[in-house]
Amino acid sequence: NNVTKEDSSETIVEEGTVTAIYVEEGNESNKLSSDETSTGLVGNSYTTKAKEIFGYTLVQEKYPENAKGVYTKEDITVKYVYSKNKGVIDNPIIEKTGLDSIESVNGVFNYEIKASGTIKDYVGKVILKVTDTLPYAVDKNKSTLDAACVYISDREIVCTKEYNVTENNFVIDEIFNLSIVYTEITNGKVINNAKSEIILDNNNVTKEDSSETIVEEGT
Repeated sequence: NNVTKEDSSETIVEEGTVTAIYVEEGNESNKLSSDETSTGLVGNSYTTKAKEIFGYTLVQEKYPENAKGVYTKEDITVKYVYSKNKGVIDNPIIEKTGLDSIESVNGVFNYEIKASGTIKDYVGKVILKVTDTLPYAVDKNKSTLDAACVYISDREIVCTKEYNVTENNFVIDEIFNLSIVYTEITNGKVINNAKSEIILDNNNVTKEDSSETIVEEGT
């Protein structure tokens, strides 16, 4: 005759959670990428990694000390901080073209302004601003501006375009068409200057060009 008895005990090993977040320097509410979350048994090792994020650079001075460690009962947050790149404005060009001559001081000056450039290593808003400085006051009732252009004064027109850049090597290539009648021309040569600005958050480049139109004389 024999009697057998058995018993067992159960030990629960708790799990911990680690979440890596990727935020913008100075604006940490702006998450630049999705969180990376992992779970593991308390006491086991974990490892997190930085990400390559277009338009941003990892701030090494703020590299998280807890990028590696062990899981704990308490949730762990690993914060990677990135600074926004200033960006590069490559090959900015402005070109103003129109008639070489016009028959009368009351004639229409038809011309176009071309502005272009390439944005590199940048993400966010970009503004193209073209300023057309005129030698004489404009007859606004007889003149026609491109839809993107407005009068700042009788002698200044500004054309603007805005872009939301989300990819590298973003190309700006715009043409603004204008038809101008001046109120009074006192010189046989009409020269007006155009200036373009490509404006990023902390960076901008300016280019200038001019055109000359001869007003023909009568006898």
